[in-house]
Amino acid sequence: MDPPLPRYALGIIHFRAPEALQALVDDAASWSSPPAVVLVVDNSSDLPPAHPAGAQRAGAAAVVVHSPGDNVGYGSAANLMLEEAGRHGVDYLLLATQDCLFEPTAAATLLRLLHEDDSVGATAPLLTFRSAPGTVFSAGGQLNADATTKHHHFGQPLSRALRPDTGSVSSVDWADGAALMLRRSAAAATGGFREDFFLYVEDVEFLLRLRLSGSSVLLARDARASQEPGSYPTYLRYRNNVHFGSLHEGTLGAWPWSRELVLEATRVVRRKRRTRDLVWALRGVVDGKRGRMGHPPLRLLSA
Repeated sequence: MDPPLPRYALGIIHFRAPEALQALVDDAASWSSPPAVVLVVDNSSDLPPAHPAGAQRAGAAAVVVHSPGDNVGYGSAANLMLEEAGRHGVDYLLLATQDCLFEPTAAATLLRLLHEDDSVGATAPLLTFRSAPGTVFSAGGQLNADATTKHHHFGQPLSRALRPDTGSVSSVDWADGAALMLRRSAAAATGGFREDFFLYVEDVEFLLRLRLSGSSVLLARDARASQEPGSYPTYLRYRNNVHFGSLHEGTLGAWPWSRELVLEATRVVRRKRRTRDLVWALRGVVDGKRGRMGHPPLRLLSA
């Protein structure tokens, strides 16, 4: 019989989807190793109808909802929950976005890998698309020298990612922030997530610092979850990647924004992208180079 697992917190970042949030809270109560407490940061709390007031308990676990009053972004929400997990006396946090659904044993698998090896700072499940459960969304990936990322098995059949020669656990450079089990003490030692990205790339940047501090990041294929990724705005892609490369100059080369702009322009000429996408790409490069980070321009949100 496996030894008992330590307590952990489930931390959910919520934005305008109370039904999805409630489904995850309810589902967590039936996991093989349920969370001791569920923490929610409601990034849509500026909109009263979306407030997850109905999420009161997850089985025996209390649900604690933080309402910042605005959309503070992914990194700020994650840091709030890391701090709150410490106040609840737990050193492990399963960080998830509201639309994730986990297989019943996934959390226990991720937790055991962390608990049994102090050198591991983060573990992640194999993610599939909710709309296509047999297709891989994220199996982590590789961080290249030019600050670009390579995805393992993205868009491939799940069966290919689960071949015996791939092994059940592998070390990765990064894993998707939609579902990460973190050792809170290791995360705190790195300073937590950078909050200036607002959304996207902060998970890759955080895991790079975690690895540079000596901790490893593991992808567990026996732990599976599903998620439906949202859109990746052109502005945030360019701004955040340019900023990421500049933050780690010396460890990484500059993100190849000029090459990407040429590709963007080519897609516009071929009418595969809109002209305004190229405009937002240029704006992203300029803002990333000048360090204009944080909440994206309001015009982008309404575009």
